[in-house]
Amino acid sequence: MVWGVVVPSSFGDFRPEGNFVGWEERLDAYYHKELADGPLKAHMPRASFYRSGVLRKFLYELGDLMPDGLRVERPLPHEWPEEYRTAKTHDKLGSLIEIDGFLAVDERLKALIEAIEPGVHDFRPIRITMPRGKDYPVPYHVLLIGQFRDSFRPELSTDGAWYGKPGDYTVHDEKKAFAGSAMSSEATVGLHLWRERNLDRPEFCLSDGLQDVIAKAGLRMMKHYKMKSV
Repeated sequence: MVWGVVVPSSFGDFRPEGNFVGWEERLDAYYHKELADGPLKAHMPRASFYRSGVLRKFLYELGDLMPDGLRVERPLPHEWPEEYRTAKTHDKLGSLIEIDGFLAVDERLKALIEAIEPGVHDFRPIRITMPRGKDYPVPYHVLLIGQFRDSFRPELSTDGAWYGKPGDYTVHDEKKAFAGSAMSSEATVGLHLWRERNLDRPEFCLSDGLQDVIAKAGLRMMKHYKMKSV
């Protein structure tokens, strides 16, 4: 069975409002030193284009060709964000959170993912701070999901459960729609955490096995629904 995970659209414990500390400045400095006058200038005429390109390294598949003509590459060490400061104090963030487009997991969820699927995904520590620089007491790591599949089967799904076109399918954000959205068991065999090439929502998927250990550990997770296996 596949579980589809939905990143919340509003701010809260699973999507804390805030900003990265020092990340944009670090990327801008690299851009002006290494890229502004180089061969990639036509693709990235401003530093903001470079920053957008960095984010997509964490969202899209390695080697994907983007509309600007550049292919997705592995993030460089300086491109990983190192601190995120929330706009307000949080007593209890989720074990999985979204921060300005990036995913981050706490130590317990990181350990579960690495135990069930070792060597597949990348993690880097990130400091979560709150107003006035106070550290959130639980360590977090930015997560780069390391595998993609094409397992969604719209032709075997319930009418009205999804909308869109190839490469841009979206499942309606409700339990019934997810239950009627078909995922190929053959295409997902052996997977535990992955992104779908042709689905905008769910943003990523979990296996029964990973969902089970997460539930048994009592971790606070984003909204996730069972999907139809075919």
